[in-house]
Amino acid sequence: AMIVAAVFMLCPTAAYADGSDENKLGSQRGAGQEYDGVDIDSFYNTSPEQQLISSSRANYTDIEDANVAEKAAMLREFGIMEGEDDKFMPERAVTRAEVAEAAVRVRNADAETLAGTVNARFYDVTPEENVYVYAAAALGLVNGYPDNSFRPNAPAEGEEILKILIYAAGFGSVAEAMGGFPNGILALSAQMKLHLKMNDDRTVSRADFASLLTELLEADAARISGYDGDSGAIINYTDNVLSYYHKIYKISGIVTMNGITSTDNSNVCRGKVTVGGTMYDDEDGRFAGFIGYRVNCWYRDDGDKYPILYMKQSGNADTVTISCDDFIGYSDGKITYYDKSDRTRSITLQRDFEVIKNGVYLKRFDKSIFDFKAGKMTFIKDGNASGYGLVLMEEYENYIVSAAELSGDRLNIKTKY
Repeated sequence: AMIVAAVFMLCPTAAYADGSDENKLGSQRGAGQEYDGVDIDSFYNTSPEQQLISSSRANYTDIEDANVAEKAAMLREFGIMEGEDDKFMPERAVTRAEVAEAAVRVRNADAETLAGTVNARFYDVTPEENVYVYAAAALGLVNGYPDNSFRPNAPAEGEEILKILIYAAGFGSVAEAMGGFPNGILALSAQMKLHLKMNDDRTVSRADFASLLTELLEADAARISGYDGDSGAIINYTDNVLSYYHKIYKISGIVTMNGITSTDNSNVCRGKVTVGGTMYDDEDGRFAGFIGYRVNCWYRDDGDKYPILYMKQSGNADTVTISCDDFIGYSDGKITYYDKSDRTRSITLQRDFEVIKNGVYLKRFDKSIFDFKAGKMTFIKDGNASGYGLVLMEEYENYIVSAAELSGDRLNIKTKY
């Protein structure tokens, strides 16, 4: 067979607010193209949840529970708790050193500076080996044992973990006003809806510690605003730990612009994402796949920039994904298709439904948009809407090639025949 050279455009080109039409591999590449056994995936090949967890670094490979995976990813993005390489070790008991480190990170304290203020030394760990242990000691969050050891690798115990975290978050005076340790700690944690789950030996798994940490970070901060002669301390609940110590804030809304395209005719700005009508920074395009979805997201206020750290789908949005092979047709506002059991199903589109095809918002289209040979469509219905209002389309062609070379925004391929 004759070998020919082909130039394959990875995706349609989008116009940006600065007037350029730059096309970037990685944020706009087309789906399903296979060459030499390698699959070129687009943002839309995975669900937003899967995309989120793998958006900045590789997934932890040892977490099977989706809820634990979400919390582990969130804590990593917030800089509070991490695993080792691609392992989170969810079932292992959290150690005293790990609790000390998380506590210092919760406070967003300068560990190096704090550790330098501690004159005493634990004989089994030095500041050079673990600066966070000494920083936590400087903050009065942890103590050693009578033999001058710290036992950094020993499992931490439940109530003590709660005490360290509550004091790290700045709620120590409130806990003392409520009775101190352990009763005041337990009473305050109950009011803040913190759930401590312990093993039979009173240790806490890293998975359960991660859950406790995320609850602490998002709990309303307990502050003493004054004292009453009859009832004692007056406790108010204000901004949460994330906003108080880290300037990290949570917002919700629909993603209408993702740095590649927009669903509301607004300007498209590279490295930006619009959520709920407000633009935030997303320099790496990590969250582009959430276009059209209602989300919760957390961003940090850096003064001149507002980078998104974490995003996940929220609300009761309904999604239906249909492959080209299962698609039957479109007529009178309805999509007909075969489900996994080969039964005929249909969904209703909103009258003014919108289409994003291969990452680009289409301002004009007709029903022929549904005529394509390879790909898939994801239909999104937000909340209690009467029909599906957004269609994410991926259309592609398959090539069997003998060689491939990436040049700028083009993939140069040689077909076998």
